[in-house]
Amino acid sequence: MTKQEISEKIHSILYSKLLKEEKKFSPESNFNSVGADFFDIINSTIEIEKEFKTNIPNKIILRFNAFSFIEDYISRVTDFIYNDVNKE
Repeated sequence: MTKQEISEKIHSILYSKLLKEEKKFSPESNFNSVGADFFDIINSTIEIEKEFKTNIPNKIILRFNAFSFIEDYISRVTDFIYNDVNKE
C-alpha cells in the first residue's frame, strides 16, 4: 500500500468519524484543530486500527501532533509488516 493510499484512507476515516468539513483537514491538522474531544480521538483511532489491522498504543496516539504523523506511523508499521512477512 502506498503512502498516498494510506493517507486517503486515514483522511476518509477521520472525516467520517469527526464529521467535519473536508476542507478543514490537512496533513498539518490535528485532533485539537478540528475540535475533536477524547471520545472522537478514541473512536477515530479504533477505526484506523481496524482498517490497517494494527494496534496504536495510547502513549503514541497522544503524541500525534498532526494527522500526517498518523499517516507516517501507519506507513512505517505496514512497511515493517510487509517486509517481515516477505523475508526470504
